[in-house]
Amino acid sequence: MIKKFAATGLALMMAASLAGCGSGNQNTAPAGSTAAESKAETEAQKTESGEKVSLKKVFPFFILFFIGASLITTAATAAGVPTEVFQPLKELSKFFIIMAMGAIGFHTDVVKLIKGGGKPILMGMACWLGITVVTLSMQHLLNLW
Repeated sequence: MIKKFAATGLALMMAASLAGCGSGNQNTAPAGSTAAESKAETEAQKTESGEKVSLKKVFPFFILFFIGASLITTAATAAGVPTEVFQPLKELSKFFIIMAMGAIGFHTDVVKLIKGGGKPILMGMACWLGITVVTLSMQHLLNLW
């Protein structure tokens, strides 16, 4: 059981790191990129002009919350808490993920994506493929699949 939670957390962290592989122009977020990526790129540009960059402004802190939730769930399950206790939180988690994906989709400017040519589409496909390969590989290596 512990392996399952750890593998899921590890696979999602790797997927999250792979998902951050987009790039954009100066002040606008490219189609399909996240606000954190756009913010990081803007901060990086400020650095080139000599201004300081704050880690609080560019680091996606949801990753720390995700790691914390994974550790709490794993520790609680190892301590004997039944997995059914976490079922409502899992359902709520799925809802929030769906809402986040929808928000990203609504933020995507399809016309700009098409006008941008094949590179953004290929980048998205490469990220999707990378996330899929890493996730399935981790599940297979940990005998979850």
